[in-house]
Amino acid sequence: MATPQLLLVDDDISVVLLTRTMLEGQGFRILEANDGETALDVLKSNKIDLIVLDAMMPNMDGFSVARQIRENPNTADIPILMFTSMGLIDDKVAAFEAGVNDFIQKPVHPKELVARIKALLAKGDAASGDEA
Repeated sequence: MATPQLLLVDDDISVVLLTRTMLEGQGFRILEANDGETALDVLKSNKIDLIVLDAMMPNMDGFSVARQIRENPNTADIPILMFTSMGLIDDKVAAFEAGVNDFIQKPVHPKELVARIKALLAKGDAASGDEA
């Protein structure tokens, strides 16, 4: 299996730097976007295996980004992990209704984040027939 390429979308640069360093240390390639519009642009020109998406961002929140990703046939099947400080049940329900595959609340232990990413990637491989 090729090295998975993830898109990390968060407007908090400290979260981006910390998460990027941790995920690169686990062998993932990381592209980043600091807002939803940039994320959608990155998706147009890169093969992304999984999106780690913040919910609260200026201009376009993560829920809107997730809906647009799901509406586009070229990106509809990319797994989305919403990674946010929001944790109310209504936030989680809204995330799943927007099309995310998993939801994890910040702060999170790095091992849990990596485990969830690997699980989503494995599900994607099984669904596409690319057995690892």
